[in-house]
Amino acid sequence: MEHFRQFKHTTDPGLFYFPTAIMAIVAHVLLLRKASTLSLQQQKAVQTSLTLFLIVLGLTIYIITQINIPVIDQGRLSGAAQTSKVQLWALLNLFRIVLPAYGLYQLSTLLTLKETHS
Repeated sequence: MEHFRQFKHTTDPGLFYFPTAIMAIVAHVLLLRKASTLSLQQQKAVQTSLTLFLIVLGLTIYIITQINIPVIDQGRLSGAAQTSKVQLWALLNLFRIVLPAYGLYQLSTLLTLKETHS
């Protein structure tokens, strides 16, 4: 990971959100393929979590294309327009933290402890 960080700028959201969201979406799809082993409630939890991670992926693409590239990479915006985009970026980043956290909470319903009798 250290070599990867040296290669890319560490504040690039593509380093964190994009690959993580893709891996999570693939894991959700693989989990849904095993739907026969999941209860109806568990399937619903996986589908809810998948929806949240898809929203995070969409937010990430929006941030990269509509905020990072014009504001940071190309420096096309300045003044109030730049401030507005940076504030929007901060707000959307909040959602990119909260939504996956709630998705993981939903997935916690898959973890059940079976009672054993000795």
